Amino acid sequence: MKIRISKAARAFGCLQKSIFQERRLSVETKRRVYEAAVLSVLLYGAETWSIKAESVRRLSGFHNRCIRTIMGVTKQRQWREHISSRQLAADYGMEETMA
Repeated sequence: MKIRISKAARAFGCLQKSIFQERRLSVETKRRVYEAAVLSVLLYGAETWSIKAESVRRLSGFHNRCIRTIMGVTKQRQWREHISSRQLAADYGMEETMA
């Protein structure tokens, strides 16, 4: 699990400034790139994993951090403005979080 998250974080980091923090790109474009380049790396082979609550928590945490970064919302702002992870995912164009 840690290796998959590490590889996905590396993919996200490589695209962060050029794609995910680029204000001229639409959220839809960023979402599609994220799904293709980051989520595919993160979830590669997931159908063979034995999923435990700790694994779901780690995957969801990584996923939520990525969405916050893409949407330009800091953790402090999320807490201060009472923005739920579900609301952030909905604004991002996803119907539900990874959990």
